[in-house]
Amino acid sequence: MKKLIAAMANPEQAAALAGIVFDVSVAQRVDHFVEPARVLVHLDAALAPGQVRRFLSDHARPAFERERARARARGDVVADWLPAQALDAARQVAATPLELNRAWLEGFVRQDAVQHLLRSIVQETLDRFLASIKSAGDGTAPGVGGLVGAMGRSAFGVANSLSKGILGGLGAQVEQQLRQTATTFINGSMNVMLDRLVALMLAPEAQQRGAKLATVTLEQALRLKTSTLLDRADYLPQDALWAAASEVLAHNLARDDVRASVLDEVAAALRVEGARPVSALLADAGALEAAREDFVRVATPLVSALSREPAFAAWVKAI
Repeated sequence: MKKLIAAMANPEQAAALAGIVFDVSVAQRVDHFVEPARVLVHLDAALAPGQVRRFLSDHARPAFERERARARARGDVVADWLPAQALDAARQVAATPLELNRAWLEGFVRQDAVQHLLRSIVQETLDRFLASIKSAGDGTAPGVGGLVGAMGRSAFGVANSLSKGILGGLGAQVEQQLRQTATTFINGSMNVMLDRLVALMLAPEAQQRGAKLATVTLEQALRLKTSTLLDRADYLPQDALWAAASEVLAHNLARDDVRASVLDEVAAALRVEGARPVSALLADAGALEAAREDFVRVATPLVSALSREPAFAAWVKAI
């Protein structure tokens, strides 16, 4: 036993032992280490609200602020984060006309907010038209005064004087009737306008224009500085979002259907990879040698420390 403890205290022997432990461990099947039911236990512990709040406040949010400072110093843009192949793919997707679903589009345009917006635009357009008629009659509209003055003795001028300015001095009653008629027209024609809006959005020309807009938007986004993008997070209620993250995770992890989904996915993954040795997974990722080096580097001083631990010496003596 003394010889074993002495060997563990030797750095070279400790490294050799750590290597053996690693090789034996990764030779085991994946499902030797993964038990679906235990996955939920670990998730419950790791994603407990207190744990998540501490991680977000102590690590995630400070890391975000540090990255924002680094981005300002780097001066890079969004496009720098994407390889050429990904950029080409993104541009291709943006340039492809989007085929909209008619049923979804009809449901969308009939939302109260959309109807209110469209009604307001049409109403404001008609109001501006009525206002332009009045101002045109009295020569106050931009660029109209000279024209009206030149036509002062024309038929328009005569009509204007006879009616006390039938355009500029539009009677309150007539004006009110026109506005009521416009409102009635808008309300009565809303369904027609919405149907026409859907038809226009589904037209090939509109889809082509949408693709052009998406392309322009993408190119502008790619030229955006990373620091500017991160700075725009200030427009969001960050305090509320960071604070809500832990509650959102805890809420969903407590849902029976979510827990069942996690178990199903773990079981599905084990059906694919469970019988393979861990070393095969690491080799597929090109990380087997690096993982072994890291394990030996970390475990070697632990083995040496274990050899000096009285409790370990007592355990060895007991066996």
